[in-house]
Amino acid sequence: MEQFEIIDVRSEEDVTYSWRDFIHKHHYDYCRTFFESSLALYPRRTDEAYFCHYLPMTPEEAFVESNPVPQDFQTFEEMWEWYQPLIEKEKSRE
Repeated sequence: MEQFEIIDVRSEEDVTYSWRDFIHKHHYDYCRTFFESSLALYPRRTDEAYFCHYLPMTPEEAFVESNPVPQDFQTFEEMWEWYQPLIEKEKSRE
């Protein structure tokens, strides 16, 4: 897939110009903050969310809900604690 995501504080025009050699037509998503990105909206599930959005197999997949990362962490340790249950769930499936 040619789609990719750019997180940058610069304007979208500046970013797309600087990445013009890598962007194929309109195959990119742009956001200004981590919390707007697919990494924060679908933590630990960005790949699944991408395929559900662009290649859904069922109506449920087409309208998959996000699980956004909270924006009120004071430390990285707090963020890690929030992510830990997601990581443990993945490990339990191995």
